Amino acid sequence: MTALAERPALDPALAAHRARRGSDWLDSHHRDWWSGIRLVDFRVANHSKCVLAWVYGDYSTGIARVFELMEKPRGGYTVLVDHGFDAALGPEDEREAYHEALQAAWVVEISSRQKRRAR
Repeated sequence: MTALAERPALDPALAAHRARRGSDWLDSHHRDWWSGIRLVDFRVANHSKCVLAWVYGDYSTGIARVFELMEKPRGGYTVLVDHGFDAALGPEDEREAYHEALQAAWVVEISSRQKRRAR
């Protein structure tokens, strides 16, 4: 087994793709979803401070609403991963690296929308 430090983190390009996909989905369902997010408090790994919590009030409500709007999508949890709303299925000891990559990707998506609005 590979030591934790040697395990690859989520590829930044894949994290960016997932966050972009989630951002685009939110754009199509919730106008200005990003406007109330305080990046200083935003944390992908914290269910009280993640994107779904900011948009829907809490992570669990967010999941339910995403599934409802997607009309009960096939794939269940993997849909959340594919949209960057959750880190990944896999060993628990790898989640921190996945969360770090997604955190950076979501910050790019959110801040780019906030900057466009400020112009």
